[in-house]
Amino acid sequence: MAFRKSEKVVLIGNSHAAVAVIETLRREGFQGHLTLVSEEKLPVFSPTALPYLFASKEKGSRCLRPVEFYHGLSVIQERAVSIDPDRSQVIVESGARLHYDRLVLATGASAAPVVLDTASGDQAFTLRRAPDLERIEKRAKRSRKILILGGGLIGLHLAEVFSEEGKEVLVLELKDQILPGLVHRELSGVLIDHYERKGIRIRLGSSIKGIHDHEAVLSSGESVGADLVLAAVGIRPNVEIVRDTKVAVREGILVNERMETNVNGIYGCGDVAEYRDFFTGRSRLNPNVISAAEQGKRAAESIMGKGEPHPGVISINTFRCMGWNLFSLGRFEPDGGDVMLEELNEETGSFKRLVFRDGTMKGMLLLNCPADGGVFYNLIRRQVPLKGMEERIFGDPLRWGKRLSCQERS
Repeated sequence: MAFRKSEKVVLIGNSHAAVAVIETLRREGFQGHLTLVSEEKLPVFSPTALPYLFASKEKGSRCLRPVEFYHGLSVIQERAVSIDPDRSQVIVESGARLHYDRLVLATGASAAPVVLDTASGDQAFTLRRAPDLERIEKRAKRSRKILILGGGLIGLHLAEVFSEEGKEVLVLELKDQILPGLVHRELSGVLIDHYERKGIRIRLGSSIKGIHDHEAVLSSGESVGADLVLAAVGIRPNVEIVRDTKVAVREGILVNERMETNVNGIYGCGDVAEYRDFFTGRSRLNPNVISAAEQGKRAAESIMGKGEPHPGVISINTFRCMGWNLFSLGRFEPDGGDVMLEELNEETGSFKRLVFRDGTMKGMLLLNCPADGGVFYNLIRRQVPLKGMEERIFGDPLRWGKRLSCQERS
């Protein structure tokens, strides 16, 4: 579909992917009419920033973009309830119908709920939007014992926040390690020891049945004190808007290398989009900030008839763990034929693992080891030949990453 200057583009959602769409359209000289549909009031906070905002007196400074960013486009602060691809319309909660020539679905994801047996009516709190933060802050002020369900990024971040406020914190993780998918089991054990030395208790293979009168009943039958229960057990893509339409959905909204769905003129990007993995070619979700921004950029470029095909999603995460710095990239679990180099220094709390295949980088895990993650992300994306430099890169990732980056630019 060729781009026309008079086109009407409707964008649903307002997080990292949506911001990237707006910025890219502006940079590429978009002259059509852009409408943003967002059920959250402007300005909005990034879901990943919310744990940093507890007790902060300067929340406004952590907004994803200031209100001025949205000048020059139409903003409808309502929930989009459905779409009608046959008529090229978006239907919002008030009943109004918005016509589009191109539609971008950047609806993101919601916190996965945890339903508990409870006589008191209490349920676990989740953190995904600003109103969630306000509710948790209010409850936390009169809570001493905090129970957190989930040992992933959000759960452990919340554990650190409340531990620093002097709360008693217990983290329950159903799997046999923390940060599943981000680290391997050995490093998980190192991190658990670190958290527990800081006073945060962590139990693996454990879940919760219900809450009653400031106590939680665990799957083992044991009762523990819990004035506040927080659930951080993952996210669910917000695909409801395309249910019962011709737009293809699996876990998320299926998109191709241009971020376009199976319906011409409808695009998906960010946490709601499902696209092929860079290494395996299998379709999957990739919910992180870098991927969302990258996909939003690709969707906007596709609308403008520009840009390169998306080469596939790569996992990338950075995390600060009670003063320690963790970086996880690509496929850090080796397959047959891969070369893996790793080193653990328990005295310094540092760890590094680099995985290579056929002279190119495949993935890395770094704990308390300085490196420019963006450099290695690009080395993997471009499959840069390393010419026998694996050992030197492993010895000093920061130095050799910079050197390789300079060589690429020259």
